[in-house]
Amino acid sequence: MRADIDGSNLETQAFWDKNPCGLSATWEHSREVRYKVTDPYLRQYLTRDRFGGQTVLEVGCGQGFDACEIARYCDRYVGVDLSGQSVRIAKDSMERCQPTVSTSAFLVADAERLPFSDETFSRVYSVGVLHHTADFPAALREIHRLLHKNGELILMLYHSFTPLWVVLRTVRGLLRVPFLGQRIRKRALMSLRNAKPSDLDS
Repeated sequence: MRADIDGSNLETQAFWDKNPCGLSATWEHSREVRYKVTDPYLRQYLTRDRFGGQTVLEVGCGQGFDACEIARYCDRYVGVDLSGQSVRIAKDSMERCQPTVSTSAFLVADAERLPFSDETFSRVYSVGVLHHTADFPAALREIHRLLHKNGELILMLYHSFTPLWVVLRTVRGLLRVPFLGQRIRKRALMSLRNAKPSDLDS
């Protein structure tokens, strides 16, 4: 199943297809960077107490790093992302993780137009994603529609005009520059591939 992508989000989709979030030398290396360097705080949210026995939708699953954690506990997991490239990687990642979840699925979908019935999920998880949408209120309305009445949304957004926000916006802009963007991305990936495990210690 594939949902239609709103025209205003096509540019965002093209960007993430070319630059899958967290892409490094290997999926395992990218995952280690996420939990040891860039987002170690996430561990406190990816727990059995929060996801055990739940039906979970992850909006913006990326390459499936958090999916593999959530699927250790929940009854059903569905991950959606604008990027078809990320969805392909996430599917492969879930197969390697071999979680205990009985049902899991990944699909390309727009957060503003999600292809599910009302009150389908007891948990919706979205970390560092929804601020990229063209219509943030529309995405929130969709999530509210999909959640059970007593469901829970676990949401993280980047605050505008912080140092991290400035860096991310700058990098995203540079990656769009013809030729220069490709060279920057290649050099960044080479540096990640050459990093030693000790470089990731926090």
